Amino acid sequence: MQEPIFENQSIDIESLPDFRQVEIKKPHTNYLYVGLLANTIFILFMAGLFAYAYFMIPSDYNHLKPIVIVF
Repeated sequence: MQEPIFENQSIDIESLPDFRQVEIKKPHTNYLYVGLLANTIFILFMAGLFAYAYFMIPSDYNHLKPIVIVF
């Protein structure tokens, strides 16, 4: 039988830092805006991709258009 590749090592609880003494740092003020901008760009890209796929499907394959909208 093979030895396990991973094992959890025990940690002495007394060696952990006290959570009341840890300084909490606020995220940068632009953090929210950068996240919103990245998500907006992604959503616009995906919407453009879906619109392109939806309108470029030939009329012979109209039964596939609901599938394109769902995905």
